[in-house]
Amino acid sequence: MEADVLLVPAPPDPERLIGRLVIVLDILRATTTIVTALMRGARAVIPVVEVEEGRAVAARLPPGTVLLGGERGSLRIDGYDLGNSPREYTAEMVRGRTIVLTTTNGTRMLRTLAGAAEILVGCYLNLGAVARTAAAGGRDVLVACAGRLGGVALEDVVGAGAVVAALEEVAAPLSLTDAARVARELYREYAADVGRSFRDSAHGQELLRLGLAEDLAFCATRDLTQIVPGCVDGVIRPAAPPGPVSEGPPA
Repeated sequence: MEADVLLVPAPPDPERLIGRLVIVLDILRATTTIVTALMRGARAVIPVVEVEEGRAVAARLPPGTVLLGGERGSLRIDGYDLGNSPREYTAEMVRGRTIVLTTTNGTRMLRTLAGAAEILVGCYLNLGAVARTAAAGGRDVLVACAGRLGGVALEDVVGAGAVVAALEEVAAPLSLTDAARVARELYREYAADVGRSFRDSAHGQELLRLGLAEDLAFCATRDLTQIVPGCVDGVIRPAAPPGPVSEGPPA
C-alpha cells in the first residue's frame, strides 16, 4: 500500500487517480464543516463550485429539505442560510436536511477529483476513522490538499502529514512518496499543537482577523467522530456507520 500527497490543488494526472482512494482535506474549513454537518445529522452534503449553481441545485430539491451553505472571502454568501463555520452546523439546524455547499477551495477540489476510484472527506475531527477506513480498503491512497487560492495551504499540508502518520499506525507495510514524506515531516513539527499550524498559516491569520478564533480551535479537535464521509456521484454521505459522537463546543 502506498501513500501519496497532492500538496497543491492542481488537477492531478488522471493516471495518478486510477485505482486510488483519495482523501480530500480542506482543514480550514470546508471538510471540517462537511464532517460536522453529517456528524450532527445532516442527510447529505452536495458540493458545488459556483454560488448560482448552489441556488439552482437547491431549487430542484423539495422545499424545507435543503439548506444553502458556503462562503466567499471566508464570509457567508448573501442569501445563503449558513456560512462555512462548522460551529453554525448545529443539530437543530441541519438534522435531516441536505446541505448544498460552495466554498472557495474545498468544494472545488472535490469536483476536480471526481475521477478517483473512491473519495473520502477528512479532517482532524475524523482523523483516526478516516485512516482506518482507508487502510481497510487496501487501495493506494492519495491525500489531496485543497490549498488556498490555487496555492499551498500550510494547514492542509500539515493535515495531510497527520493522515500519513495515522496511516502508518494502521496500514503495514506502507510505502511513502516523497510528497508524503514532506507532509509527514512537516506534521511532526506541529504534532504537539496542530492549532499552531493554523495560526502560522495565511488562511488562519485571515480567520483570526475576522474574529473566528473559535473556528480554529474547533477545527483542531482530534477524533471527535467515527463518521467518514464518502463522495459518490457528487453527493457526500457517511461511508461508515457513526460511532459515539460528541456535539463538540456549542455553536
